[in-house]
Amino acid sequence: MIREGSNRWNTTAVGYFLGKRPYFHHLNDFVRSIWPAVREVKATSNGFFFFQFKTVAAMEEVLEGGPWLYLGQPIVLQMGTGPLYPDAITRACTRLDFARVCVMLNVNSKLPKHIVIMMPNEHGGESACKVDVEYEWLPPKCTNCTSLGHATKECPLTKPVKPPVSIYVRKNQTPAPALRTSDPIPNPIRFLNIPRLQTTWKDHQVAVRDLSPNSGYILSLYWKLGLCHQMSVGCKRVYYLDGGGLWIILVLGLTELAVAADLPWLVGGDFNAVLDMSETGLISLPMQGERFSWHNCSTDGRSLWKRLDRMFVNDAWLEQWPNLFYTCLTPRTSDHSPLVLKGDSRDVQVSMFRFDNYLALSPGFLASVHNIWQHPVIGTPMYSVTRKLKALKPMFRQQRRKKGDLAMNVKLAAGFLEVAQILLQADRHNSLLLQLENCCRLVYLKATQLEHVMLRQRAKLQWLKGGDQCSKAFFRRVATRRANKRLFQISDSDGLVQTNPTTISSVFVTYFQDLLGGDRTDRALDLHYLRPWARHILTEEEACALIRPVTVDDVKTAMFDIEEDKAPGPDGFSSGFYKAAWPIVGKEISKAIKDFFTTGRLLKQVNATLLTLIPKILVCRIREILDLLISPSQNAFIPGRLISDNVLLAQELFSGYNQCRLPPRCALKVDLRKAYDTVEWDFLFATLRLFGFPAVFIRWIEECITSAHYSVVVNGGVHGFFAGARGLRQGDPMSPYLFVLVMEVLQMILQQFIDQDGQFLYHWRCSELKLFQLSFADDLLLLCKADVRSVSLFRRGLDVFASLSGLHTNPQKSQLIFSKAASGLRDSLLETLGFQEGHLPVRYLGLPLISARLSIADCQPLLQKIDSRIKGWEGVQLSFAGRVQLIKSVLVSLEVYWAMAFILPKGIINEMIKRLRTFLWKGTSSSGYPKVAWEVVCRPIEEGGQGPFKIPKNCFILWLAIMGRLSTLDKPWLQNTDSNCILCPDGVPETHNHLFFTCSFSHRCLTIIRQQIPFLWPHRDWQRGIHWASSRWRGKHVVNAAFRSLLASLVYHIWQERNSRRFQQSSRTPSIVGNLVVEELRQRIISVQLRKSASTLGLYRLWKIPWTVEGLSN
Repeated sequence: MIREGSNRWNTTAVGYFLGKRPYFHHLNDFVRSIWPAVREVKATSNGFFFFQFKTVAAMEEVLEGGPWLYLGQPIVLQMGTGPLYPDAITRACTRLDFARVCVMLNVNSKLPKHIVIMMPNEHGGESACKVDVEYEWLPPKCTNCTSLGHATKECPLTKPVKPPVSIYVRKNQTPAPALRTSDPIPNPIRFLNIPRLQTTWKDHQVAVRDLSPNSGYILSLYWKLGLCHQMSVGCKRVYYLDGGGLWIILVLGLTELAVAADLPWLVGGDFNAVLDMSETGLISLPMQGERFSWHNCSTDGRSLWKRLDRMFVNDAWLEQWPNLFYTCLTPRTSDHSPLVLKGDSRDVQVSMFRFDNYLALSPGFLASVHNIWQHPVIGTPMYSVTRKLKALKPMFRQQRRKKGDLAMNVKLAAGFLEVAQILLQADRHNSLLLQLENCCRLVYLKATQLEHVMLRQRAKLQWLKGGDQCSKAFFRRVATRRANKRLFQISDSDGLVQTNPTTISSVFVTYFQDLLGGDRTDRALDLHYLRPWARHILTEEEACALIRPVTVDDVKTAMFDIEEDKAPGPDGFSSGFYKAAWPIVGKEISKAIKDFFTTGRLLKQVNATLLTLIPKILVCRIREILDLLISPSQNAFIPGRLISDNVLLAQELFSGYNQCRLPPRCALKVDLRKAYDTVEWDFLFATLRLFGFPAVFIRWIEECITSAHYSVVVNGGVHGFFAGARGLRQGDPMSPYLFVLVMEVLQMILQQFIDQDGQFLYHWRCSELKLFQLSFADDLLLLCKADVRSVSLFRRGLDVFASLSGLHTNPQKSQLIFSKAASGLRDSLLETLGFQEGHLPVRYLGLPLISARLSIADCQPLLQKIDSRIKGWEGVQLSFAGRVQLIKSVLVSLEVYWAMAFILPKGIINEMIKRLRTFLWKGTSSSGYPKVAWEVVCRPIEEGGQGPFKIPKNCFILWLAIMGRLSTLDKPWLQNTDSNCILCPDGVPETHNHLFFTCSFSHRCLTIIRQQIPFLWPHRDWQRGIHWASSRWRGKHVVNAAFRSLLASLVYHIWQERNSRRFQQSSRTPSIVGNLVVEELRQRIISVQLRKSASTLGLYRLWKIPWTVEGLSN
């Protein structure tokens, strides 16, 4: 009977809220909306809620789907039958006079003397029955602290507390405010009901918690009485043995304490391993001192050094003390190094002005800017702009102070909103309270918006543009950047460790002044002797196009092309300011920019103010002619050229390096020391004259580069101010394109030496192409036959190039890679170059260069990179929507980048899907149970999925065709083969434009499709057709989506037919391919569940699919 009466509780879950108890009726409506399987909700007077479900499966689904939040409060759920433990005799029903059970009770509640249970009666209903309760033994209970184990008269809280200890310091050495003493805190762990135990620590207050029943281990927290800070701090010291089971218990114990606490936490000690991603919710403090903290003290050749001892803190700690760090000292007689927590006692640096984009959201932003901008300034347009921008800075500083702490504003607004909603619940029809609640909600939304914009700007997470606000992730990113980028010590040029803040700043200023400044070399270089080896010299018409007049639209386009969250220039104004204030400042900014292109003069202040605007206009013009000037072996920053071309060509050339039967070959992987920073300016301008750039255009570039001055920002403070004498500025949009032109001169110098020498031996399969160099910016790969004379020629060319340009090779990082057949020449070649010996696989442009088929072991760097992204703090702190965006923007892009060069093994693809699937649901890459099948998740959004996590083959081939990345025969690494199209007998070279749809075969397939459905494709030119289709077939209309799918299927089958004829000697007629595409799309439309509408009916008529009243049919 008791068992039958208790069956109703098998589907009941018990819940308790960590915080204020919610209103029952509101909670009841909320629970029924998110848990449809709830049958009944009940509540007790002591704060517990009982949720009865219709089935056990429904209850288990809710329990596994947690954690659950209600109005921001977490709810702890567990099965209702959990706390009851009967003894063996009671469970076997061999004793019927009484039942002996063990139950869980709140220590603060009164112990009941009897309980009431419902028993079935003879009428088919239930009757209340009172059951007496007796207790075999009760421990002593204190009425003062409500703890068990001691009587009231022995309570530690009633004992007198020692007075606070005064801290005396020397003159002018006042401690930081956060480290001064205050009155002792009566109950430092006020959020946990933990009994105090007697310990051997006399002057410490100790809290001990048993981690697990019968485990024998405890977690101890201790602090010095009388040395309590103004802010309560939880410092964790862990005592445990080296055991796997105990580590799990320990982590769970720390997790419970961290959830219950709202105080700063620091965890320090010996971390041998990280058990789970839940441990990485903390942030590692910056460290100085010894690199390794543990040594096995072995002297027999098995010496091991590890960095095991660390200190981790939570977000609250970083928010309160962002400048703390720890020092790793020498171990002396121990195997572990002691860690010392230190404070940054340096003076507060005067930080440079930075415009916060959230200020542009203020209602009076444009009016306040207009009030200052309307004042006339006498001088040139450039001078007027700089003076007005300088006048705006005090106003924005004042507005930022008025806004106050944005995080605190959000907390206050949330508190006011909660109070307003509580009052409204008590009187739901009060119009005044309704208006008050609406006003508080608007204030809260505005406060969260401002905080989100501020965190987004400072976090610099460019990929996180979708999903929800992810304020937790942004805050963690800002706090981590602030903590990890502070410098506490540095080694100077003499090897001495400097810790003084002023000395650290001077070391940085001296280093960069020697690197970028100093005496400027002004040589009269003339490189016209290299023109015979130049690919192209600008014509008069091309040169005139570079110096055409600049329009207002050019200026506006360049400005609005800059990301708002990008780092501001030296003046502190980001592009977000100019975009928001463009109706007011745009006219004068455009006038100042046009004045530069008229006069050719750039003020020093303007070079600091509009640091990227003028170069972006110049870049737009350089980009138009860059493809004509640069040889095909360079692919960086040139429109129409791809990084994958270099990888594919290098991969093809390194094939067979592990075989002795092929000719001896070698490759030089050259590293240029400080590539961008050491380019000599006179060489750069001579390079521009070599290619025929107009003198006016060269003066514009010279004015932008030579008028630059530098300051060094160290720990938030601005130090030094010196003029540059060499180098291309990092972050300048013009620098990459100028550097590509500089590297083209190296190609010309090497080609001159090769032609003049006449005995250079090309790399295997490169003689017909005359290919000896692959370059992508400063990633340089030189190729030749393993021959001392050929390698010596490379050495001479690099030396001449270094003497002219200032770009020197770094022998310690440069590598010489040999094929197996060239092993006999190893010593002589290494001696000629002075490089290090390299071994395959080596990384080139982020991908491995291998000599054989790609294996699973070669793909481990891809999995490791995905794991590093997932296991970082971004994955831990992101919400579900943020994780979706991370997968789409970052993780899938890693797979796509590898897939451009390799056919990934199926095992690697399965491993990636496994990691992405688990990360999506758990936020980690460890094992877990997904709630929705991965195939469903990967469906398009309009079909109920989350988007293209997994790209279908036909869509992927279409994407490659649009980007021009299919391996057509016009690619440079395939030029040794017959390049004619295999689909048609016309003898036309195979290109993307020919295959789609100039080729007679593909055009015939298109005609077959048009005979069955009205598929319009008006252009034979591929790029023009794509441009037309992207404007016509956009949006979610079902007909447009069907046409996009048809194009993807047609491109896929044409490319498949091309590969079948080329590699498998099998062919199909255009009629078969065209009909296959139409039938494939017809079956796809039938399989998709579409809502019955006029557009869907039109789609079915278009594809000649019958429409029935019951639904869709074949």
